[in-house]
Amino acid sequence: MEFFHPAIFLMKNTWLIMLKIFTSILLLFSIIITAQEDLSNKFKLGQSYEQAGQLAKAAEIYRDLTDRQPWNYQYFDALNTVFIRLKKYDESIALVEDRIEKNKNDVNLYGLLGNSYYLKGENEKAFEVWYSALEINEKSEITYRIIANQLIQNRIFEEAIEILRKGNEVARNPIGYSYEIANILSITMKYKEATKEYCNILLLEPSQLSPVRSRMMNYLDGVGAVEESIEVTESIFEESENAEIGELLSFLYMQNNQYDKALTLILKLDKSRDQNGAKIFNFAREAFDQNAYGIANEAYKYIMEIYTSSPFIPTSKIGYAKSLQAKLDEDLRKQSNIWKPFTLSDTTGQKRYFEILDAYDEIIETYKNGEIVNEALLRKGEIYYSNFQDYKKADSLFSLLTQISPLSNFSADAYFRIADIAIGNNDLKKAELQLSQIIVNVRNNPNKIAEAKFRKGKIRLWGNDFKNGVALLTEVSSQLSQDQANDAIQLSMLVNTMKFDSVNVLKYLEADFKSAQMKYAEAAKLFLELSQLENSILVSEISKIRYAELMIALDKIPEVILYLESEVNSEKESLFKDRIVYLLAECYNFGTNNKEKAISTYDKLLENYNNSIYLDKSRKKINELKIL
Repeated sequence: MEFFHPAIFLMKNTWLIMLKIFTSILLLFSIIITAQEDLSNKFKLGQSYEQAGQLAKAAEIYRDLTDRQPWNYQYFDALNTVFIRLKKYDESIALVEDRIEKNKNDVNLYGLLGNSYYLKGENEKAFEVWYSALEINEKSEITYRIIANQLIQNRIFEEAIEILRKGNEVARNPIGYSYEIANILSITMKYKEATKEYCNILLLEPSQLSPVRSRMMNYLDGVGAVEESIEVTESIFEESENAEIGELLSFLYMQNNQYDKALTLILKLDKSRDQNGAKIFNFAREAFDQNAYGIANEAYKYIMEIYTSSPFIPTSKIGYAKSLQAKLDEDLRKQSNIWKPFTLSDTTGQKRYFEILDAYDEIIETYKNGEIVNEALLRKGEIYYSNFQDYKKADSLFSLLTQISPLSNFSADAYFRIADIAIGNNDLKKAELQLSQIIVNVRNNPNKIAEAKFRKGKIRLWGNDFKNGVALLTEVSSQLSQDQANDAIQLSMLVNTMKFDSVNVLKYLEADFKSAQMKYAEAAKLFLELSQLENSILVSEISKIRYAELMIALDKIPEVILYLESEVNSEKESLFKDRIVYLLAECYNFGTNNKEKAISTYDKLLENYNNSIYLDKSRKKINELKIL
């Protein structure tokens, strides 16, 4: 006979009841999940129809989803968007109004409703809706931003600014609204008003100088933008004598190439704040970055003479020397060949570099080590290499830098120059070793590592090591973001024709090697022969470019113009016709100073080669020539 105990009986029944409840919950949860997955899949189907342009089918699906889940904003927004795209504005209005009935304080819905009325053409009703939304919560700054954004999307800028100004009055931090207002004013080319707004930001919050400058840069290239901005800022600075407004004014002077005015103002501001030359130093660096080497040199010299105990003295000394060097390089190149794809070393004006060499020597002797000394060694070596053609002395300076500081930020450039000198001396083993030092240093800029691999690959090809040479080129060409990728792809394609045309490929590599050794006349002769080949199209096309570039380096301008004109006028298809046209335009521009022919040739490139990489350069050159 089984023993009956009430407590045990109750426990068994309770457990069975709980099991049934749990099973029911699981079943219900499974049903809900399945239903939700069904809705999710249906929504994805609607999106697919929408992306395919089948908007009516998408609207049908979104309508069904909205009816089944009227509270789901994602489904509502998708349906309203499709209504707008279908120009079914009445349906959109009805949909949004129905949702407003259930959410009367949702400002975003009023923004959408006003948008539908505006697109329908009922502008008065649209503004009525938008302004009524502002009354829902007049103290909430987000309200003004939501409605203003709807107006901005419809390019209703004046009213958007009005609403943003109202938002500015209630905002805890009005600067955000001021930025938006200034942005709209600049978009509508109201540069004076935009500048006033930016100046007001600085008066409220001086720490905003950097973002204000960045924002203004977006429109300062507009016609009259810099001049109008200067006019307004000068007036505000005169009234306020605010230091940040003064710095902004100096910045604007620089954008307008009024560097003397900019420096005078910065000197005044730095003195008034007793910053030990900090503002002047920052100005000098900016001027140097903008290629205003003369004014940068003046600024660095001022720091060295006036602020003798300033912590900026060491970097000002190197800045002074390198800006002096850059200015001299610029002056000499204006007289000769900065435009040329290849150049011979220019020993013009050697005596003028002695002062610069003395400045670098003083830095090396004073500071003994560190990056300032490394930079001085590099720049001193560059003078001996490029301006004195004293390759032995240059090599000793570059080598000293790589020995004392192989991981310096300046060591890669030194290794490159040692490799160049070694190539000129036919010492390819030494050249390859220098490039390998750049490659193994992961701290180097990826572009420099890619360049070192590309050059090393070429050395392998010159030495007939095609397997390893092509492997290096392939590695570089796979990194499309690097500057050398296109050159690596082009050379790889050429080398891959070896099996069909080994004689001409080897001849091309011989010419390329002589070019790297700066034996331009010998290389040009070989490239000319290769350019005349009928059956080796790729070798011939690339050689045409290389021949023209080397003839330009050799100052054979009349000859190269005749050659390029013949190629441009030829009815034969050419792989690099845009490059040929660009080189011809450059020859007219700089080689013969024929302004009219230069402009017409740049124009020809713009008209006929829409995908050329020289489009932007050509536009810029045309604008520069028209100003002259």
